[in-house]
Amino acid sequence: METRKLELKDIAGNLPYKMCVYDKAQENYFEYAIDSEWSICQVLDDDLLFPILYPFDQIDKPMIHNGKKIVPIVELAKIAYPDRNWKYSKKLKQSVYGCHLFEFRKGGFNSDFWTMQNQYQLFDYLHELKIDYRGLIDTGLAISVYDLKENPYG
Repeated sequence: METRKLELKDIAGNLPYKMCVYDKAQENYFEYAIDSEWSICQVLDDDLLFPILYPFDQIDKPMIHNGKKIVPIVELAKIAYPDRNWKYSKKLKQSVYGCHLFEFRKGGFNSDFWTMQNQYQLFDYLHELKIDYRGLIDTGLAISVYDLKENPYG
């Protein structure tokens, strides 16, 4: 079986946002910026440097983003369907719209088909939140914020 390597396509979407990188040799992290002393090639080629991301299961849990408490799945629902008043249902663990059965969630099946708006903005927002939707943490190519002593994102 071929070993997967971290590629530019795995982290390119995160680059416009504050992205932290863990340095295993120094046991510390630094903020990566496009104009930093580290080139993106160094991050991709160094086996001791790992992007720091939130695991995908963070998508339906509260987090602080830009000083505001949010639930990512609700914010994603607002992007996909901006004309609805979305709230998070702790009981159902999903975003719900009013009292209708219309739903937006991370798993499961809904027999209704809806045209989703703003699709690329959904991925932009996942990048901004640094949520690992590419499975990098599970393959050992990224570090979870929860594996560190402190969360570099706040």
